[in-house]
Amino acid sequence: MEIELYIALALLGAVFILLIFMINWWQFYRSKKTQERQKTKLEHNLIIKELVEEQAQDRLIHETNGEDGQLDDNSDIDEFTELIIDINFEKPVKGSDIRAVAKTHFGSKPARYFGYQENEQLDESTVSQVHLIKDNEIYKSVQIAMTMVNREGPFTEIEWSHVCRIADVIAQLGDGKIEFPVKAKCIEQSHKLDEVCASLDAVVTLNLMFTPKPKSDVVQIVLNNGFVESRYGMEWQNQAGKTRFYLRYGPVSEEDEISLLRLQLDVPRCTPDEYAFDRMLGVAQTLSTKLNASIQDDNGCLVNSDNVGDIDEQLRQHYLVLEKAGFAPGSPRTLRVFSNKL
Repeated sequence: MEIELYIALALLGAVFILLIFMINWWQFYRSKKTQERQKTKLEHNLIIKELVEEQAQDRLIHETNGEDGQLDDNSDIDEFTELIIDINFEKPVKGSDIRAVAKTHFGSKPARYFGYQENEQLDESTVSQVHLIKDNEIYKSVQIAMTMVNREGPFTEIEWSHVCRIADVIAQLGDGKIEFPVKAKCIEQSHKLDEVCASLDAVVTLNLMFTPKPKSDVVQIVLNNGFVESRYGMEWQNQAGKTRFYLRYGPVSEEDEISLLRLQLDVPRCTPDEYAFDRMLGVAQTLSTKLNASIQDDNGCLVNSDNVGDIDEQLRQHYLVLEKAGFAPGSPRTLRVFSNKL
């Protein structure tokens, strides 16, 4: 009897020790999981903080360079020139949270964001497209559209990895799933597109050379003669506010003086004009009188006004070629693809 009692007590003691061990293990497991969740949350918050800072710097850089902020470009998604990443959220996400981490550019490539929100008036599976990501709206899914090619060339491995990283961060906001395009297909398409766009690109430049003058005085002369400031710099516009050609300042000396102005007819980006070169030359001649400047082409030769008609005819033909290729001069698609300063 005593032996059975001892055995029972021993078994009871073993069970008690095992129970204590299991309780300790469970507390350790819960503590570890909590730490991992906190660590993951902290890392995610740090990533978001870093992205917000990057976004602010990104906007500053591209605004300074005279490029578009693409968050509010609401023209339709363009599968011909943009690679599309789909993100479907398990939990709805506020537009302000998306905008906080969304980048308008990946490297030199502009990007746009299209939000979709549940329509409560219809079946739950029905969504209505909202082109602009709005801070006070709730979204069930998002599409990222990154331009595949521009004047810097096709998208790079770094640009691809950056857009994938942002897609992952946005997906985590709502436990979302990501559908990426086929990378090899996008690479092939971007290289073909780059060849086409390189053959279509054209810029006509007139250089005004003069003795060094204070930049402030030159700027005032430019403004007084019809140029307006825009996100792209100085522009000569038509009555509808469309760009006819641009003005770029030459290098500024230590004395804050300049001796060069460039008038640039950026053919893909400017609105078509039947007498585009003739008009730009007329403005150049007006400025040359004010600045006592000579007018030269990119080869350093004085401009021969006898060739104006021929140049305008070549430009008219080039406008038609761009239109036929699907790149209407000055259109949203063309501005994205022919972006970045020359």
